[in-house]
Amino acid sequence: MRIKWVLLCPECYPNLHDAKPHYVDAELTDTLSVVTTCPKGHEVRLLNQMEKFEIFLGMGAKALMDSYFLESLVYCSIAKEDLYSFALKCMTQNNEASLDNYKSLKKLQKNSERILGAFSILYFYHFGSMEEAKEKTKTLLEKVLNQNLQELRNKCMHQGYIPRKKEAEDYAMNAYEIVETVIRTLKGKEEFQKNILALVGKTLEDQKKEEHDITIKEIYCYNPTYCLYKLDPLLPLEHPKSFQDAYNEFKEKMRNVETVK
Repeated sequence: MRIKWVLLCPECYPNLHDAKPHYVDAELTDTLSVVTTCPKGHEVRLLNQMEKFEIFLGMGAKALMDSYFLESLVYCSIAKEDLYSFALKCMTQNNEASLDNYKSLKKLQKNSERILGAFSILYFYHFGSMEEAKEKTKTLLEKVLNQNLQELRNKCMHQGYIPRKKEAEDYAMNAYEIVETVIRTLKGKEEFQKNILALVGKTLEDQKKEEHDITIKEIYCYNPTYCLYKLDPLLPLEHPKSFQDAYNEFKEKMRNVETVK
């Protein structure tokens, strides 16, 4: 999968504060790190600071923008499943029965229906009894367990159904609202806020451990190009942004990027 990245070359600009950003096309693989070349030929390894659900949600928005409605739905479906996995890790991080500690729990990540059920139960356990969060939790779980959208997803995945524009838009909005609500809720609880930071740190550490050419300079990269929703655990909670507002900003950003040669 090739997407555009914002590159600040550490060879061209040793002081990155003075760097002039370039847009480069580079292949993104499952490792999340990217090796690319700046316009002057310097090889740079980008350590990706985005979680997979952020990337897939952005890819879903880009596909929707380009009228690839089936692809948009598939990307958004993957984004939701990866979010549920991320949230489960976050909510079990302080517990011995964490996803990282037990192989039996890791198997949940290979079955979308099981991980959906596990997420729903654990999320309700943590937030369903909180007086100030009861209604929001109920609304969120109604979106997570939306039967019509689940049937649409299965129809596309297993029967090759090509969704209409409105169906793809509704699915993308559902995915965005779930991601925004879940991350906002987790960041609002101190113990989970720390866990988010730890999980994001682990994503970077795993990339550092990969075999690579040690002569290539590395740089941390948070790619804003394909970002519909930004997790950033260090940012304070902001006023929630509607899907339409976020999508309109995304489209404007993508138009600007596509004019860059």
